[in-house]
Amino acid sequence: MKGRKRHVLVDTQGVLLKRVVYPADAIDRGRVSPRWRRVWLIDGVPLTQLPPPPAGFQLLPRRWVVERTWVWLNQCRRLSKDHERLITTNQALLYAISSRLIVRRLAKK
Repeated sequence: MKGRKRHVLVDTQGVLLKRVVYPADAIDRGRVSPRWRRVWLIDGVPLTQLPPPPAGFQLLPRRWVVERTWVWLNQCRRLSKDHERLITTNQALLYAISSRLIVRRLAKK
C-alpha cells in the first residue's frame, strides 16, 4: 500500500471527534462512503448534498479549522512520515496525538 487517506471530523476548537483512515487507492470521488455516513448519522450530523461548484475562487467557511488541526497533528513525525504498516495503528496514533494536544491545552489553563 502506497499511502493513506485520512479524514477527520473536528469541532470549532480543533478537537478530534471522529477519524477514518483507509488506503490511498480507494475510490471515493462523488460519493459519501457508507462508513462516514454511519459516523455522521450516529452523531446527529445532518448530511446535505453538495451544491454545484461556483465559478471562480470562493472561500469555504470554517475550513481553516480543519487545516489548522492537520498542521498540529502533522507536527508529530509519526504522522507526517507514514511508516506504519497497519491502518489501525495510524488511526490509534491520530487519537493519541490529539489527546496529547488536548492535555497540553488544559495544562496551560
